Amino acid sequence: MRPTTKDNAMTANPARAEPRPAIRLPWMLAGGFRWRKFLRPGFLSVFAIVAEALAETDVPRFSWQDAHATVLPTGDLEWSPKPFKFERGASVRYIDFEGGDDAKDGTSKETAWKHHPWDAAATGNAKACSGIHTYVFKGGVHYRGEMVVKDAGQPGNPIRLTRDPAWGNGEAVICGSEIVRGWTQGADHKDIPEPDKVWYADLDFAPRSVWMVRKGGDYLRIPLARVPNWKVSNPDDVKSEWWVWDNPRKPFGNTITNARGRVIHLGIDTKHIKDKTEDYFKGALIWPEFGWVMSCLLYTS
Repeated sequence: MRPTTKDNAMTANPARAEPRPAIRLPWMLAGGFRWRKFLRPGFLSVFAIVAEALAETDVPRFSWQDAHATVLPTGDLEWSPKPFKFERGASVRYIDFEGGDDAKDGTSKETAWKHHPWDAAATGNAKACSGIHTYVFKGGVHYRGEMVVKDAGQPGNPIRLTRDPAWGNGEAVICGSEIVRGWTQGADHKDIPEPDKVWYADLDFAPRSVWMVRKGGDYLRIPLARVPNWKVSNPDDVKSEWWVWDNPRKPFGNTITNARGRVIHLGIDTKHIKDKTEDYFKGALIWPEFGWVMSCLLYTS
């Protein structure tokens, strides 16, 4: 069973229809709050106000407020973005993840940084930079890292992360993924079937998915080694082949208290894991599903 929501509406009809005092309700608009007066005899209606007065304000619009898709007669959406236009502010910094150097000043293409200042991996001048700038990423380069916003723009003077078509070849790409190299063929554990078909690499993080980039530039998702080796056989329930906690005594509330007095919730599977050796799941990651679709990552020891 999966949770669903429905729109609910509630109105109250008064016994008397005499005039009532004006009631002021706040409604929110991009850029701040306004007050709007409602004169309704006898009852208070609660309702949502749909985008109504942007044209009447001087609040600048952001790109995410504009429509970037067209609604087709069938109700489907057709991607229709506006053509890219390179815009820059008064102060510009250049970033080249492949050939940049954080020790340089970042103010020209020849002195570009490797990292954006919001990246925890930034050092030197790149790390020290703050304020309102246009950050130009080199075209054709994949920037790999994690950025946490630390600055804010101003009305009419935003912080931009963009590319200059005159610098580099192709799109500038910001990726949260990591390139994995150093793959080794073959598995040495006796319980792994067809060990010659196994490739492995040691990582300091737990990937949720792995994609192979082929020579032609296209991508192929590689299934991670897993038990069970499930596939999507039911598009309406992609997890239909997952093992299930059968919890024979009661569906929820199976707990124990550990030595530190912490209550631990148990998932009990009496069908699939009871005959495995002690080291079969040691060091493995378990992706369980609780209730409807809430899940978390568990480390085994």
